[in-house]
Amino acid sequence: MQRHTALMPSRSQFPVVPDFCGPFESGIYLASHPCRLRARNRPFESFGPEPQPCIISMMALLAYAPRPDFGVIFDGDDTLWSTEQLYDDARERARKIVAECGMDAARWEECERRLDVQNVEKLGYSVDRFPTSCVQAYEQICESTGCAMDANTADRVRRAAQSAFDRDPPLVPGVRETLMSLRQRGARLALLTKGDRELQSRKIQSSGLADLFDIIQIVPEKSPEIIRHVVEALGVDVTSAWMVGNSIRSDVRPAIEAGLRAVWINAHVWEYERDYECAAIDRMIAASELSDITALIEV
Repeated sequence: MQRHTALMPSRSQFPVVPDFCGPFESGIYLASHPCRLRARNRPFESFGPEPQPCIISMMALLAYAPRPDFGVIFDGDDTLWSTEQLYDDARERARKIVAECGMDAARWEECERRLDVQNVEKLGYSVDRFPTSCVQAYEQICESTGCAMDANTADRVRRAAQSAFDRDPPLVPGVRETLMSLRQRGARLALLTKGDRELQSRKIQSSGLADLFDIIQIVPEKSPEIIRHVVEALGVDVTSAWMVGNSIRSDVRPAIEAGLRAVWINAHVWEYERDYECAAIDRMIAASELSDITALIEV
């Protein structure tokens, strides 16, 4: 990267940004990349609608970097790596346990899926929600059929559901090539993912993709305000920014409200994310797989 020594501020003008060397947490920071500004910022605990101090420091740093042609914000789960299949496999293990007890497994699954959506309000995207929903479904089936609930069976159901978190999700085909292609076109890239911080951090680290992103952000929920702050930190205009994700509810609609354009990846998602229809959304392009986006995203 060409050095612009004459333009760089002195140490007294803004503090040195330390390297980030811990687990990913809620916060926003720059990821090191050989073709980009080599600076990182430690994460912070909360990210609200108002700009935080570390964002301001990053904006100061980005002001001295070459302005990118455009920016792309990526979702993580079921966009860059396949997560939902892990839940499906764990649900199938729990379902078999319920069936072994002589219960209607299909009825249990229907109940579990309904409860899992309802529990988002109370448990959010924590690792406790899915196992809790599975056990609650077992309890409700027992109650409705007059069967005595067995504590050992409930524990087996819970442990089967928890197996969804035992494996790291596999990357979707062509993900690294797609990200590298966008970088070669002059894009600045961000990863914006929601959920349990520890679990999402593990997914990011196991993916091996962190070096391809300028900014990585883990949040409890995505909002237009957060997306606008990420775009600002990338150093691009909203008219030159894109959001790529598999959820109309969590990715596309917040991005459109923030003024971005969006690419919706028509991937396997759970019921909560299917809550919104995808038809007739302005500034949205649909793609069948991630590798399609390099031809769809225009500068």
